[in-house]
Amino acid sequence: MNLFSKSNARAEPERFQQIKIWVYELLKLDLDTPISIIQLRCTEPGCPPLDTAIAVMTVPTKTYKIHKPIAEIAFTDIARTLQQKSCESSQFFMTKHALFVCKSCLYSPHQREYMGKRGGWYLLDRLLSHSESWQLRASFVIQPVECLSACKRPCAVALAAPNKTTLMFGDLPPLESAAAVLQLASQYYNSTDGIVTRQERPEILQKGILARIPPFPQQRQCNYEND
Repeated sequence: MNLFSKSNARAEPERFQQIKIWVYELLKLDLDTPISIIQLRCTEPGCPPLDTAIAVMTVPTKTYKIHKPIAEIAFTDIARTLQQKSCESSQFFMTKHALFVCKSCLYSPHQREYMGKRGGWYLLDRLLSHSESWQLRASFVIQPVECLSACKRPCAVALAAPNKTTLMFGDLPPLESAAAVLQLASQYYNSTDGIVTRQERPEILQKGILARIPPFPQQRQCNYEND
């Protein structure tokens, strides 16, 4: 059952442009990032007569909904909606464990790339493949990042979770490390404080630890003003 349909009510083109400008400003987007804005009419009892849906065509696409017609949307409506969605996303990640994988790391100490790709790309590819059958797949976010500042080393990864020490490792061979990294991630998940001793870690990860960062004192809280 389709509870929403495009509204025939017209909004001034200037309003569309103004909303786009606000979104570009608040999200700090490049001006060539496409933004789609449509007005929806809800046919379900109790719905606002008109909603406005905003889609920002990044990867992945970000979508937002404001329970007002386009003509009534103010800057504060956009700011509040973007802030709430951002905070909800942060809370989602903070309830999970995270495995950060540097995409830009060297292939080896003496080789920057192999067949046109960095070592970090190969490690990430193998981690994603191995994680398909990993029992903790739903409990972890495997998050690629541009840099972990271990630039003169082969692959680097970091493990983080709420109320746990963050661990960062480097010098990982990109083609042989994925299984060991997921094994360490499982040990990290089962630990109470994020500490996995050297003797407990897989052999390939018994060396190469780059950092142990204490947990943040308290988790971020989202507070919204009432409309």
